[in-house]
Amino acid sequence: MGKHDAKQPKLNFDHKRSTRQGELEQGPQAAEGRDLAADDQGEDLRTLMLEMRSSLRNIDTKLDNLTSQLDSVKTQVAIHETRKQMRINALRKSFYFELSIFCVMDTAVNWRTFIGLDYTNSKEKQTYHVGEKPQASSSIQSKTI
Repeated sequence: MGKHDAKQPKLNFDHKRSTRQGELEQGPQAAEGRDLAADDQGEDLRTLMLEMRSSLRNIDTKLDNLTSQLDSVKTQVAIHETRKQMRINALRKSFYFELSIFCVMDTAVNWRTFIGLDYTNSKEKQTYHVGEKPQASSSIQSKTI
């Protein structure tokens, strides 16, 4: 335990005072040295701040680029969704078109003109072809299904 105590220096509270007195005794050269050290530290801080600003600008530029790319992707997705919706609508129209044909053929009551469809009105026993309208005396009415 005695060896351990010998390795540790004793605290001297007058150490700071003696260091300051030594600096004062050195005079203006010590003060100038401190000023140069402070200037060096200030210059280092300025350099660090400029590097940080440059890094922030780079980050800001990259963020703008990413935002632009995201907007482009959103636009592409919107175009894709629009095309998809158009395909769905086309399929729906096709489906309803076919459904309408079957309704007309099954009920044989309503009259509609469809390309490539010939149908017979079972009430009047007349056959109508595409583009041909029933006679004025006919009781068939055009309805949209």
